[in-house]
Amino acid sequence: MNLYSAWFCPYAQRAWMVLEHCSIPYNYIESLLLNNESNGDHGYTKNPRLLEVNPKGLVPTIELSTESMTELGLNMEDLKDDERITIIDKAFVVKESIVCMEFIQSISRLRIQNRSDIIPETFFVLDAKKLDEKVCSVFYKVLMMPSLDEQKSAYESFANGISEFIGEVKPDGFYKSETPTIVDFTIMPWLLRLFVLNVYRPTLSMKDYIGAEKNYLLESYIERMKKLDAVQKTMWSDNNAMIEVYRTYAEGTATSKVAKAVRSGGNAHDV
Repeated sequence: MNLYSAWFCPYAQRAWMVLEHCSIPYNYIESLLLNNESNGDHGYTKNPRLLEVNPKGLVPTIELSTESMTELGLNMEDLKDDERITIIDKAFVVKESIVCMEFIQSISRLRIQNRSDIIPETFFVLDAKKLDEKVCSVFYKVLMMPSLDEQKSAYESFANGISEFIGEVKPDGFYKSETPTIVDFTIMPWLLRLFVLNVYRPTLSMKDYIGAEKNYLLESYIERMKKLDAVQKTMWSDNNAMIEVYRTYAEGTATSKVAKAVRSGGNAHDV
């Protein structure tokens, strides 16, 4: 299994974490090389094979060859009717981060019996998509809105989404569960990047918006998630490098598809 990813991308980190959590063997392929100057529409040099299997050039993208399916103990009959899969050059290709997480869980169910399930009920996927819009997409608006009032409004929406999420986290547990779920892996990459907002929008404080009690629960939850091997193995090594990744968003000059969508009044989840 090839995972086309990027170390700095929160969407890619979702699929990466779930692969680790589900113990699925994979080949990590760094697929977006950041350029010092904008290159075309994206500001990235993209892996050529990524562009072949996903012309949008977005990560995460998963590619399963016939050989890799055999190595994983799968066969084409297991997957041929899966509507999430596109067949390109005789390889099975899956795109979009939440879809990738669902697909990885399906593979895990086929390979490993009685393993902790990140989708114990179907509503977890619906909740993941809802909170993706309320939390993850709004993160970029906090960075990209030009005026302080607009940034405050976006941050309030962002904080409200986090408050809704943390209100459903079980004490000493996870989202509506004693074990990690797809919702936890959907939200966690952005919680790990809260420090970026602290750098670029220092006057905005999560505690001011959600209150001391929920902020304590949030910080405790983040520390609990950080102890998971799946999170530790997908973390970056340099916070300053991550801050630099988001500099053009904060300055309003980013040229990624997400940035263009937000700048035009759209949402990151629509890309």
